[in-house]
Amino acid sequence: MLLKIMLLISCSGDVAPEDNDKNTTPIDDGSCQSDSDCATGTICETSECIDGDRNNSSEEAEAILWDDTITGILNPAGDKDYYTFTARGGEYVRITTTTLMEGGDTVLTLREPTGQVVTWSDDFPTGSAVSSLDSVIYAYLAYEGEYLLTVEDYDGYFNPDEAYGRPDYEYELNLSAWDNVTSEPDAFEDSNFTAEVDSTNLWSSIGVHIQEAEDSDFIRVDYSAKTEDGDDAKFLFINGVVNLDGSNLTPQVRLLDNEGNILSDFTNVGPDGQLLYPNMSEGTYYVEIKDANDDGGANYWTYLFLLAREYSPYPVEAESNDSSEEANAVEMSTLQTDSGSEYTVGKYFGTLSTSDDTDWYSIEHSYSDGYVILCLNSTLYGSTASPTVELYNDSMELIAEADSDSGADPNLAIKEQVADTGQYFFSVTGANGTSSDWYQFLTYSTDFDPTSYSCP
Repeated sequence: MLLKIMLLISCSGDVAPEDNDKNTTPIDDGSCQSDSDCATGTICETSECIDGDRNNSSEEAEAILWDDTITGILNPAGDKDYYTFTARGGEYVRITTTTLMEGGDTVLTLREPTGQVVTWSDDFPTGSAVSSLDSVIYAYLAYEGEYLLTVEDYDGYFNPDEAYGRPDYEYELNLSAWDNVTSEPDAFEDSNFTAEVDSTNLWSSIGVHIQEAEDSDFIRVDYSAKTEDGDDAKFLFINGVVNLDGSNLTPQVRLLDNEGNILSDFTNVGPDGQLLYPNMSEGTYYVEIKDANDDGGANYWTYLFLLAREYSPYPVEAESNDSSEEANAVEMSTLQTDSGSEYTVGKYFGTLSTSDDTDWYSIEHSYSDGYVILCLNSTLYGSTASPTVELYNDSMELIAEADSDSGADPNLAIKEQVADTGQYFFSVTGANGTSSDWYQFLTYSTDFDPTSYSCP
C-alpha cells in the first residue's frame, strides 16, 4: 500500500513484440506450384511464396469442428483469420486461443448466423488476464446455424495503423462444449448445479440461460476455500462476461446465505463490474441470477465466474459500538511511502444490522497539522448500504462529514487536515435494515497531503 503519489496501477500485456522488420517480403526465392511448396506462414501466388494465408474473409472461412483444435498464423501485418462452425442452437460453448509465439496477443470475436457480434475477448471474459491462454470466450448459442469466428492481433483490433503480423505468429484455436450450467427446474435450496469453491485464485465458470420472464436461476456454492495458514479465505468475487454484446440479459446477481438472507446484490454483473462479499466463512451459500427487468427468452444468457481470494481479512466490527464511548479502536499499522514518508493505516468491515444502527470507530492520529483520511466502499461491490460518515475530534466536535454516492468509485471519501494530535472518531450511519447493509473502509493518518490513496 503506497501513499503520496502512492497508487500506480499499470495495465500491461497488450504490447506487440519488438520486430525491426515488419515488411511483407517473400520467404522463398524459388518457384512454387501450391501452398504446400512454401514455408510456414506463406502462400503461393503467381509461382512465388509470399506472406499470408487463405482464410482472410467470411467467404474463405476455414471450418473447425466441435471439440477440436487447429493452428493458425497471423501473417502479414493486419492479418485477420476467419473460421466457421455449425450449431444446433441451445449449446454452451468455450472458445480459446493459445499463442505459440512469445509476446503474441490475440483478440477473438464470435458472430451469430446473422453476422451480429455475440461476444469478443482480448483476455478472459471477465476482462482479466489468464496465465496459460491468450483469449477466452464463453457464450450461449441461442440460434441454429453457422457461426463465425475471427482471430486477429491486439493492435490489429484496437490500433489498425499499428497492425502486427509475422510468419512465426502461430496460435492454437480450440472449440468445445461447456457443461457447467444451470438448468430447470430450479429454485432456492433445490438448484441443479453446485459450485465447489475449495481453492483460491481458481475460476468456477457457470453458464446461465434465463428462459422465461420473472425466472431466477440458482447456484449452490459449497465454500471451503482456505488461506495458506488454514483460515477461511474471506473474499468471494462473482464476475460476469464483460462483453455481453449479443445477449439481451441484464444480469442481476445476489449472494445469499444458507437461510436466504441477501449478502450482496449487484445489477449488470460483467458489463458494470463485479459482486464482492468480503466476509466469507466455510459453509453453504446460494447465488441467484435473474434479469434485472424481469424478462427472459431465447437470448437471455451469461456466465458467472466465482473466485475466492486470499486477501488479508478486514477486522470485523464488534457490537455494541453504538456510541463514541463504545467505539471499536482501529489498529493502525505504520508504513512508509517510496520516498520515505511515514504514515499509519487501518481497516474494518462493518454491518449496519438494523435501520437505526450507528457504528463508531476511533483512531490515534500522531502528526501535527497532518491529515485524517477515510475511504469507504459498499454499493460499489453489491452492498445495499449507502452510509453517511462523520469525523469528530477528541472533544466530539464535528469536523467533516460525507454521504455515499452509489455510482461513485469510491462510494465515499473524507480527507481532512487537522491541527492536533490525539484521538479521532468516525461514526457510520444510514442502514436499510437488511442483511446486505455492509461496508468496508481504509483509514489513514499522515503528516503530509497525499495526492492519492488506496481504497478497499
